[in-house]
Amino acid sequence: MKADFATKEFFISLKESFHSPRPYCRPPKKPGSGFLVLLAVTAVLFIPGYINLLIMVNTIKREVVDPLVYRLPVMEVIQGRVTSAAKQPYEIRLGDQLMFVLDTTGQINSLEESGALAFMGPDGLAVYEDQQRTKIRRLDLSDTDYLLIDPLSIKNWTDSILPFLYPLAFLVTLGGIYIFRIVQLLAYVAVSMIVLKSRGKEASFEEILNAGVYAMVPAMSFEVLLMFLPFYFPGRGLLFYVIYAGYMWWGISALLEGRDADPGPEE
Repeated sequence: MKADFATKEFFISLKESFHSPRPYCRPPKKPGSGFLVLLAVTAVLFIPGYINLLIMVNTIKREVVDPLVYRLPVMEVIQGRVTSAAKQPYEIRLGDQLMFVLDTTGQINSLEESGALAFMGPDGLAVYEDQQRTKIRRLDLSDTDYLLIDPLSIKNWTDSILPFLYPLAFLVTLGGIYIFRIVQLLAYVAVSMIVLKSRGKEASFEEILNAGVYAMVPAMSFEVLLMFLPFYFPGRGLLFYVIYAGYMWWGISALLEGRDADPGPEE
């Protein structure tokens, strides 16, 4: 192998982790390389979920957000006061849910009084930040000289901002998943070292870490497949941990048996 992270060898190792002890027995050549492999594996296996997330977001935007935006009335902010020619109070509902209320006439004076998720009053916008309706975010427009709020402008703005949010969402979500995988990995490594010590056997932290990284490949792959199953069954959430434990036990056993032997010709 010419380099630890040669693309061809990387994907071969991922494939072999399902059925061959070779990746588990390969000693890491660089400190911390296991964490880089884990990051690469996490990124690769996150792609199907990310694509599914994009499809879901675009479906919600097309079927929910855009229709709601088009139903917004044209509003103007002039010298800090919100005005609209629409008959008020103006309500937008989604099924039985009251989504938005516009009232600048004084009949409704607050978000709480409106009963909606969002309320536009004469001074600005108020929106609930959580489903429990305990936190409110307010946008004060009293210092705004002039602002035109119309459905087409809002639609164009959301269409232009989404392409920038997609890669940001990928990086932020991937970072969160990666940190969670590191916690899982280190927990299994710690347990494995304790078990080995209790049985009078030894393996270095780097060796067990390497085995733990490759054992996570089949476990995470099955977990990704489960995401797309249209049904739920008892114990589904524990299946990842069972598969992970099984592959890690198999990998460490192969490591101990073949530590001093040639694991096979490198490509």
